[in-house]
Amino acid sequence: MKTLLLLLFVFGIYACAPTEEPIPEKSAPPPFSDSSITRVDSLLITEVALPTVINYLQFDTTTIAIFQNLATETKGEMYLAANALSVVETIIEVLETHGDDNIDLCFLIDKTGSMMDDIYIIQSSMDRIFAAIKAYKNVNVALAYYGDKNEDGKLWLEINSFSQDFDRLAKKFKTVRYSGGGDAPESVTDGAYAVINELNWTSTNKRVILLIGDAPSLVPPLASYSVQDVIDAANTKEILMNYYPIVVGFAGEKPGPAKENLIASVYPNPSAGLFNILFEKEQEYTLEVFSSSGALVYQRKVANKKHQIDLSGSKEDLYVLRVLTKNNEQVDQRKILIRK
Repeated sequence: MKTLLLLLFVFGIYACAPTEEPIPEKSAPPPFSDSSITRVDSLLITEVALPTVINYLQFDTTTIAIFQNLATETKGEMYLAANALSVVETIIEVLETHGDDNIDLCFLIDKTGSMMDDIYIIQSSMDRIFAAIKAYKNVNVALAYYGDKNEDGKLWLEINSFSQDFDRLAKKFKTVRYSGGGDAPESVTDGAYAVINELNWTSTNKRVILLIGDAPSLVPPLASYSVQDVIDAANTKEILMNYYPIVVGFAGEKPGPAKENLIASVYPNPSAGLFNILFEKEQEYTLEVFSSSGALVYQRKVANKKHQIDLSGSKEDLYVLRVLTKNNEQVDQRKILIRK
């Protein structure tokens, strides 16, 4: 009996003792995921390529007006090249945008003293320019240069006929004779009229005149032909002659606007789409917003010290707010985030 009681006592102790649970194996940590702060930080350091801003005070406004008129009335397009370094890039842009097979292409270039640095850059880049032309089939190229017919005598105009011998054309271009040109206005319209009527145009597809200069045109009586005369001559030909003028900025000027602190703050940022912009001072501004791919999604002119923009319809992404003063003299920009 005592033995039985002892066994029951011992069994009771073991039955009441807590059982030791097995220690689970240490699980792997969950995979790392960016926090909102990390994601915002990473977006804010993303570089966004924006369209180049040109300071319009670098250009002669009369030249722009004349060249724009020629372009518009001949179904062409005017371009601005901020300085000599950007002239070649602009030429190539024109060729890539408006080039075609089976065309006649005439370069009509101001050869006066103020254009010497521009012509030198073009001469040094003929291989690139001709490579862009050779992307098309059967392109005839002519080179023509003008100065001031009242100052330069018989040397004011030089016209080289159309050719597909690019080596000969390159050599010809490197022997261009500069002219004094006198004061700022040059014989733009007389040169433009001459190439329309004196060149051996052959293309029945497209005829292009790429006009490059930095000065306005002389007007009658100092010029034989007006802008309207040139437009009429281009439009009365069987094949329309498209003018693609490139206005070159003044030598020595900066290629773009000065970077200034124009924006005091942008809030909230990030935002679901509504952003308040507070400027440092009240003046005229142009607001632009670009997507992370550089596409313009918003543009507005304002004159108040505070402005609100609504981008609620835009997708969640990084954007760049750019602010410009009148004539694009100054620029400032901020990165903004849309988070839904």
